Amino acid sequence: VEPSLNKFIISDDFLKISDYIEILKHPFKILKVKIPKIHYNGFDITSLLRQENKRNCSDHSSLFGLLNYFFSYRFNNQKYNVKLLIDWYENQVLDRGMIVGFHQFHQHTKIIGYQGYVISPILHSYIYPNKAEVKQLAVPDKIAVIGKGLVDNVHLFCKDIDVITAPAFRNKKVWEERKSFPDLNYFQIFIALPISLRDCAEILNKLVRIKEKIDIEIKNVRYVVKPHPTYTITKIKTLFSYDLPDTILFHTGDFHRELEISNLLITNGSTVALEALTKGVPVIIVGDQNGITQNPIPDSITNIIWRICYTDEEFINNILDFYKKQDINKNLYNQLSKQIKTNYFEPINKNNVRKFLNFY
Repeated sequence: VEPSLNKFIISDDFLKISDYIEILKHPFKILKVKIPKIHYNGFDITSLLRQENKRNCSDHSSLFGLLNYFFSYRFNNQKYNVKLLIDWYENQVLDRGMIVGFHQFHQHTKIIGYQGYVISPILHSYIYPNKAEVKQLAVPDKIAVIGKGLVDNVHLFCKDIDVITAPAFRNKKVWEERKSFPDLNYFQIFIALPISLRDCAEILNKLVRIKEKIDIEIKNVRYVVKPHPTYTITKIKTLFSYDLPDTILFHTGDFHRELEISNLLITNGSTVALEALTKGVPVIIVGDQNGITQNPIPDSITNIIWRICYTDEEFINNILDFYKKQDINKNLYNQLSKQIKTNYFEPINKNNVRKFLNFY
C-alpha cells in the first residue's frame, strides 16, 4: 500500500451504503428483544426496563457505535497495519463499538483508552469498565489516566484492568511557572460556570442572593464570571429575567491568567477545580440539592483547601472563612498545590510522551 498523503482518516470514506442500511434496522431489532419479569429489592421494574428499551432503541450514540464497529471492519479490508489505536475513552457505546471492532478485526493492534480528564466519579461511574465489558472485549488493552492518584478509581468494578499514567495534554498549564498573583487590594472570587445551563442559572442566582451579605463583610471583594466555552456572555444573561448586578464582571480571556489573580474559585463538575488547587487557589464546589453533586476533587485531598456548599448560609460562611484565613494558610496551600500537581497531572515531556506512544 502506498503511503497516504492525507493526515486524517475519515471513517465515512470507508463505510458502505449497506452499513447505513444496517444501522437503520437496528432499532427494530432492539424492539424485538423480550424482557422477562425482573424484580429488584422486592420491586417489579419490568415496565421501567421495557419503557427504557423503547425510548432508547434508536439512540444516536448506539447507532454511531455500530458505525464505528463497521468502520473497523472496512478499514481492515484495506489491509492497513495499525500499530496503535488511542481512543479518547469515556466507556460509552461509541468507544465500545470501535474497541470491539479493532479487537476482532485488528487483533495485532494495541488499544489504549486515554482518559484525559478528571470528573466526578460518583456521577460518572460509567467511565469505569465492569467485568462483563472486559469479557466481551469492549475494554482497551490499557487505560491511561493523567495522574497516579487516579489509577485506583479505574478498578472500581473490575480489578483485571491494566492502568497506566499518561501526559495530561489538556492541562499543561498547571506545570507552567505562575506568572500572576492576586491584587492585594482585592479579594477576587472567580466563578467558572459549567456546561449545564440549569447549573449556570442556579450558581449565578445563588451568587446574587448572597452577594449583599458578602459585600458587607468583605469591603474589597470582586466577582468575575467565566462562561463555559460552549456559551457566550449574551447566552448566559438570557437565563435571567432580571439584569445581573454591574459589579459581577464577565471574563472571556485566558482561564489560567484570571485564575492566578483570584483568591477563590467557585465551580462544579469540572477539571478546573483540580487545576485551581494546583495553583494554590481554594475551591468551593456548588452542591446539588436536587441531584448528585458533581465533585471532581478526590476525597484524599484535604478539605482545608476546598469545600462543598449546599445552602446560602454555607456559601457565606465558607467564603468568609477562606477570606479570613488566606494569609494564615498561604504556605499550606502552596505545599498542597505541589502534591496535587504531582499526583493528578502527569507532566508533558519527551520521555512521558514516547512511553505513552509505545516508542520504547
